[in-house]
Amino acid sequence: MKCILANCFNLQSLVMSLCNVDSKLCISGPNLQLKDLSIIGCGYIEEIELYASNLTRFQYVNYSLVQFSFNHVPRLEVFSIRLHGEHLLRFLYAELGRVLPWVRSLIFKMSEEDYRAVRLEMLHVTRATSVAPVLDLCPLLQELNFEASHFEPSRYAPQKPRSFDERLVKKRSVKFHTQLKKFGVSGFSGRMREIEFALYILRSAIALEQMHVRCYYEDYHRGKSMWIRHSLLWKEGQRQRHHQRFQRHAISKSVKISFKDL
Repeated sequence: MKCILANCFNLQSLVMSLCNVDSKLCISGPNLQLKDLSIIGCGYIEEIELYASNLTRFQYVNYSLVQFSFNHVPRLEVFSIRLHGEHLLRFLYAELGRVLPWVRSLIFKMSEEDYRAVRLEMLHVTRATSVAPVLDLCPLLQELNFEASHFEPSRYAPQKPRSFDERLVKKRSVKFHTQLKKFGVSGFSGRMREIEFALYILRSAIALEQMHVRCYYEDYHRGKSMWIRHSLLWKEGQRQRHHQRFQRHAISKSVKISFKDL
């Protein structure tokens, strides 16, 4: 890896997929031009150290959690992380504040005009409301994309909206966030935990401008190591009920909520 980075001075995009590398992966270099880095399914990695002044996008996809060291990534705009189950929750609760403190310091140093949103894409959350701490740990986050996926798509046909006491929803305490402007939910199947998470965001993001809901589910074929997305066929009545429910709980009265198929 060091040889590749040392001899490819103009390398701007690097994808590492199913690679056998050392337990510690160091991406660094004084003149490194790398802007886009993806590490996918490299199971032996235990630690990733980044010192890349031009890096704008970093994607990590794996079943296991590694130790991240973001030593110098001042231009990072998009951080995409995909982990399974408890690994993602552990990252959110125990690692996020340590891994991304630079986001707050970087944003404070940047002018408002130069601010660039950081996107977190998350898969396989066992309970959607568990990702709510992201907003507390990243208080200046302007864009958040939540992506749900399922291993057994046959169980997740479009669900009828289940009745629940909306008075209880209104009684739940929320912490207001002033910076979040865009919120996206992908893989939405109408399950209660997805609705609960969406309502939490809508009730806490006072400056929210856009909410996009994409309806599909994902099927993961372990043998072929590939994701296949299937569109969900929503009836217009189902869309309207969800739209009305979300609009009713939105604290930002100017937010535009849209539902789209795959």
